[in-house]
Parts: sequence; C-alpha cells; structure tokens
Amino acid sequence: MVLGCWSIGSIVGPVVGGKLVESTSWRWAFHINYPFCGIGFVVAILFVRLDAVAKLTFHEKLKRVDWLGAVIFIGSMTSLLIGISWGGIQYPWNSVATLAPIIAGMTGTVVFFVWELYRKTHTLLPLAVFRSWSAIAAFYNALINGLLVSSPRVFTQLCANPSSSSQPCITGRFTI
Repeated sequence: MVLGCWSIGSIVGPVVGGKLVESTSWRWAFHINYPFCGIGFVVAILFVRLDAVAKLTFHEKLKRVDWLGAVIFIGSMTSLLIGISWGGIQYPWNSVATLAPIIAGMTGTVVFFVWELYRKTHTLLPLAVFRSWSAIAAFYNALINGLLVSSPRVFTQLCANPSSSSQPCITGRFTI
C-alpha cells in the first residue's frame, strides 16, 4: 500500500506540482503540504500508541529527549548543507565562506556521534541499529534505491526544463 501511494505520487506529483507552480508561484509547491502535515499530526496523536512511554507524564517525556544531541545534529547538518549549497554558486569552492560551514558541519557531525556514544540512554540516534547486519543492509539498499530511482527523475526534469521553454507542467510530464 505504501509503495502504491509512493508510485502514484511519483507519477502524478510532478505534473500536478508543475501545473500548480505554473498557475501560482513556486512557493505553493511547499505550502500545499501543510494540510497533509496537519492531518498526519492528528492521526499520529489519535492512533499511535507507544506503551513504553504511555505511563510517563509530559514533563518526564520532555526530560527523556536528547535536546543537546538534537541541537548538535540540526546545527551540523544545516551548516554542512549551507556550505554545499553555496559552493560554486554564491562563492568559489575554495573560499572561506564555503569551506567554513562545511568544516563546521563535519566537525559537528563527529561531535554528535561522540555525544551519542557518551549519552548511552535515550539518544537521538541509537547507535545499536548500526550493529545489526540486516539493518546495515537495509540502510545500504535504501541508499542505492534512492540513488537509482530518484536521481534520474530529478535530473530528467532539470535537463527537460530548458528544452521545454521552462514550462513546469511540461517538465513534469517528462517524468512519466
């Protein structure tokens, strides 16, 4: 069922998104997700039951969250992605404005994993999942699947966009 929804979304999404962007602005490609996120939050609150934490109070649940790990991870990934997105576009790859965020992001990622090893209980990313060969195989397969399925879809649209007079709906049809 999940793969069926993903398949339909992969086919219909670029065409509908292209038409939406054509008739409004590109920002609506992001704004259209708000109702779906709201529905997802309501459904999760109503139907997801976690017995391990059901008896805890809200304050106890907040105390169990790895706040420092979350801040380190979000800051590191944000810094890394800013450096990568600026490289070669806004600043040269060898400039300080590009290298400093990349180095800070990589350093922060190392600090995050050291923190996760140090914290041991209720970590943001339980490192025990990386000790299972079946989990490692699943992560590797997800990576390869993402590269083989998503990359051609994205680059087809990028290559088709200039050749189709930059009409987003026509570019979305190239995905099919």
